[in-house]
Amino acid sequence: IIPLLFLCLYLVKAVQYVRYQELTNYFDITLLVLGFVLGLILSIVIAIGYFFGADKTIYNSMATVIDTANVHYHLAMQQAKLPSHKPAFHVHWFLSARLHLRKPRDVRHYSETFLDAIFKRHHLAAVLAIFIAFLLLILLGFFLDNPMFQFPAAASITVLFAILIAVSGAVTLFLRTWSIPVLLLLYFVFNYLYQHNVIDARNKAYGIDYKSGVRSAYMLDSILQQTSVQDVQADRQAFQNRLIQWKQQQITDKPKLYVVAVSGGGVRSASFTMQVMQALDSISNGNFLKQTVLITGASGGMLGAAYYRELFLQQQLGKPLRANDRQYAQDIAKDLLNPLFSSFISRDLVGPARKFTVGDFTYVKDRGYAFEAKLNQNTRGLLQKHLHDYRPYEDSAIIPTLFFNSVITADGRKLLTATRPARFMMQALPTDTTPVTHPDVIDFQALFARQQAPQLGVLTALRMNATFPYVLPNV
Repeated sequence: IIPLLFLCLYLVKAVQYVRYQELTNYFDITLLVLGFVLGLILSIVIAIGYFFGADKTIYNSMATVIDTANVHYHLAMQQAKLPSHKPAFHVHWFLSARLHLRKPRDVRHYSETFLDAIFKRHHLAAVLAIFIAFLLLILLGFFLDNPMFQFPAAASITVLFAILIAVSGAVTLFLRTWSIPVLLLLYFVFNYLYQHNVIDARNKAYGIDYKSGVRSAYMLDSILQQTSVQDVQADRQAFQNRLIQWKQQQITDKPKLYVVAVSGGGVRSASFTMQVMQALDSISNGNFLKQTVLITGASGGMLGAAYYRELFLQQQLGKPLRANDRQYAQDIAKDLLNPLFSSFISRDLVGPARKFTVGDFTYVKDRGYAFEAKLNQNTRGLLQKHLHDYRPYEDSAIIPTLFFNSVITADGRKLLTATRPARFMMQALPTDTTPVTHPDVIDFQALFARQQAPQLGVLTALRMNATFPYVLPNV
């Protein structure tokens, strides 16, 4: 009764949440409830089928032992009472499979060896079930690009904990007292393989060259070599030219200049940013982005801002669309977590490495790839571009400049990514004559100039800008 009451309460609260918080229509809510109920019934049927089938199988395979124990039990009961024992709790009656009241029988006549054998058989069956589940997860990893094979984020987390419990149980069952030493040995072996790049699970920035063998040294001396006074002056002049282009396109001598800074907050922030920018453009008669010079910010807000800027660009290029259409706000508000967590379970943890190509380079599909693929799908493929694709439009001030911001976890410095180098941002003071000495910002284009930095994917730049620990992989 208590589990049934809990399920009813859970469904009521879930329906209220998706209706009034997620604004889901009643048809979709009905499908979600039916899917949950049918899945629950299927799980219960499988569990009941296993346990009752396992009891019969064990009984048939050990019938001789059980019959012998029963004979000894009847003889012992005729000759003398079995020694008394104090159970942890008393069970006087129980419900059978057919919901009939039954009284439990005494099991003191069974030996510990016999009971241990029964438990071992159930443990082996559980390990086999988990092994089959592993195979299914690996198989799912090959089809995760299809939304039909992506399971919800909450279910993925549940599967993750189930895998951890199953692995720990299997290791303990087979290795017993040797389980901890073996796990420690495996830890040191895998740690050695990771340190020497035999197993390379690091996430990559798609579009960047990792195969040339030329790596940028992340040291103060090498960074300062990329920030000479001449380089800083050249970058500043390039951005001043953008301002000149912007000024020439304004209709007044002293136009208003807008700089947009958006906040983070996942999909909600992306949706909020998108709708606010649409509203601002409407009340300004389509002049909002025309008067905007720079857009920057964090996480979800940048997703919405980048999508709206791309829609504005398509509109400026004469494409038949309206950037203020409500459907685009609905696009950016779509789910991103389900394929991400599905990939984390099926690809990152248990599945074999699958690869894809961007230009001349090959990368491994992981949850970072799943995030970008879903974001690309939600934004109708419009953001599947490289940094250099936007450079001429930013230089001519057709669209605002976009600054992507990331954090270098090793020392806390900011990583600034744009369509062209902006090394003047690495200076503490805005001067053309003072060289950079202790930069707190690192310019992506300058640091990775030899790794084809302009080829970086815009979706990857957005992912780096929106990376949250453990949810998205560090690049």
